Parts: sequence; structure tokens; C-alpha cells
Amino acid sequence: LTGIIFMLIIQLRARRKLFLMKQSAVTVHHPALCRLFEQCCTELGIKKMPSLYSTLLLKSPVMTGILCPAIYLPSRLIDDMAQDLYQSLRHMLLHELVHYKQRDALTNALINFFHLLYWPNPLVWFAMDEIRNDREIACDTSVLKRLGEENVLAYGNTLIHLAERMSPDIFSSVSGISGNMRPLTRRIRHVAAYQKTTRADGIKSACIGLSIAALLLSLSPVLAVPLNAEHIISLVPDGEKPFF
Repeated sequence: LTGIIFMLIIQLRARRKLFLMKQSAVTVHHPALCRLFEQCCTELGIKKMPSLYSTLLLKSPVMTGILCPAIYLPSRLIDDMAQDLYQSLRHMLLHELVHYKQRDALTNALINFFHLLYWPNPLVWFAMDEIRNDREIACDTSVLKRLGEENVLAYGNTLIHLAERMSPDIFSSVSGISGNMRPLTRRIRHVAAYQKTTRADGIKSACIGLSIAALLLSLSPVLAVPLNAEHIISLVPDGEKPFF
């Protein structure tokens, strides 16, 4: 219980920093950036667009919010917006919009809840980190599918550019294109080795997913036959005593 309280305090501190960031944020009214944002939403088939804000407290874009989702951009990126940054901004917006489309803010909330509840288990800490890293790689892959293999190098350069100005991960309940150095290095390697997914890869992934789901379902206590003392005694032949 003491550990849960301690973890809760850490998460509340992160939420407070997130609240201060939201308080300092202003709505983006940059005409070119607003047009780019609308184009990215149209490209991803998003009809209900999230809000778009800028803030001085960030060095890389993030997406947060379950009921009122919003994307927050560093003010410096908007101030320095030029032709050479147009492509990088498009990559960043596509990445954050994929987070929004996949409802990763809700995933973050669930991750934080289970991290809080099962904090003593080191495997849970490892699993939570792997889930976050795999989610970022999944977003990178989704963006690369839309950009095409000819833009893989440009997208990788965007990640490297963010790594140079990366800020510490102080928000535990947000999804962003940037992150800690080690996971970001892993993502850059994944982008460098990116290959277009084939139909066979999709079938293979589906079979693995179904196999894991079947295994977990078979281990579910819901499917276990409830055995009570009366049931066991009824199975013992007449004239014999049960072992208990």
C-alpha cells in the first residue's frame, strides 16, 4: 500500500506538470500550419480533428487527452517554420495523429493504472516499457506506410533532429514522437530497416495473435470447472473415503 501511494504521488506530480503545460498553451492560428494539419487529418481519414496548441514548455510534440484530445507543439517549431521544416512538421503531425486515431491516450491511462497496481513486480515494469516502445514503433510504421519507402530517410532524419533537442520524459500520460534516448535509438534502427509489409507478413501476424489469444483464453479461470467438496465426494466410488 505504501508503494501504491508513492507511485500515485509520482503520477500526480506528472499530471500537475501536464496541467501547467495546458495552462500555458495557446491555440495555433498559423495559416500554413493549420492547412497542413487539416491535410494530415484528411490523409488519415480523421473527421473529428483534435485541438492543436503550442507551448513553450515542450521541445517535441505530444498528444494527450481522452475526452478532450489535443496535440501540443513546441512554440519554437512554429516560430521557425520554414520550407526546410515543412516536411519535418508533417512527419510530426502524422505521428501524433496516428496516436490520436489509435486512442493511445486511453492506452496510456490503462498502462499507468496497472503500473500503479502491480508496482512490486519487475516484469510489469519491463512489460510497460515494452508496450510504450512497441506502440511508438507501430506509429512509425503506420506513418512510413503512408509516406512510402522513398521518404524513409527523411522520416529518420526527423527523429534524429528530435533526438538532438530531446527533453526528459516528464509526462507519463502523454504520447509523443520523441522519448528517451535508448528507445529512440531503437526506433531509428527500425526506421532504417523498414520494409513494406507483405500479405504473408499480415497473415503470419494474425496467426500469432490468434494463437496467443487462444492460449490466454484457455488459461482463463472463467473456463475452469468449479469444484467444491460436495462435487468431489460425489465422484468418489461408494464405500471409499475421500483423501481429505
